[in-house]
Amino acid sequence: MENEGYKRIIENLRGAIQESGMKQSVVAERIGKDPKTFSNIMCFRQRLAVEDIAPLCNALNITPNRLYFGKMPA
Repeated sequence: MENEGYKRIIENLRGAIQESGMKQSVVAERIGKDPKTFSNIMCFRQRLAVEDIAPLCNALNITPNRLYFGKMPA
């Protein structure tokens, strides 16, 4: 079972992908991951690697804080 912090990061990542309007496969391509591997990460079948955080943030034009803490109120 995944810990709550990790679940929150993946949920925040899902939200950021949805807000970007990109498909998950496009994000995977932009960070150099196979779409199946990225899907496994998003479904908790595989762990997100620390070295994927910066490329994800760049691809989605977000900060790491967005992944860790979610969308901040305006």
